[in-house]
Amino acid sequence: MSAAPATSSRPDHAAMLSAHLDALISAHSQWLELTREHRAAIAQADPRRLELCTARQRELTTRIAEIETQRQSTVRAIVQASPEGRARSSGAPPRIQELLPLLPLTIREEIAEKANRLTDAMVRIRAEQQSLRLAASSLAAHVEGLVRHVTRRLSGHVTYAPRGPAPSAPAAALDITR
Repeated sequence: MSAAPATSSRPDHAAMLSAHLDALISAHSQWLELTREHRAAIAQADPRRLELCTARQRELTTRIAEIETQRQSTVRAIVQASPEGRARSSGAPPRIQELLPLLPLTIREEIAEKANRLTDAMVRIRAEQQSLRLAASSLAAHVEGLVRHVTRRLSGHVTYAPRGPAPSAPAAALDITR
């Protein structure tokens, strides 16, 4: 990291980046809480809560995508405002450690701390999402087991399909001659 302050990066870009990171941290915190609510709805097999969680998740995903687009635009502006940034050979967006030297010295630590908080939130979300997937899979397996059990109890006949036993309606219950 350069010890000299980066004068080529406009402070308003740095403040905008900080605001974008704040918004992303807030949105990801909401997503984490929503994921926990979603898992609880699955555990309680509550279809109404599941539907609400799914709708809120779609809204939140859209919001995060909009904020991320704004953040990327701000990062491009920071890079273009700096001779060091313009000289970068890679076309890929800079990682935070590459971006920090292009920012005013007064805001670097704040941006680095917010980037770390955002990364931590994303790691926690990933773990919660894995837990959510396991809960959903468990519920689906349970429901499938119930359906098979009920089908077997209602029908003494089982036919076989490519995926294994398939329920069949009892043929004796139908009189197709009339």
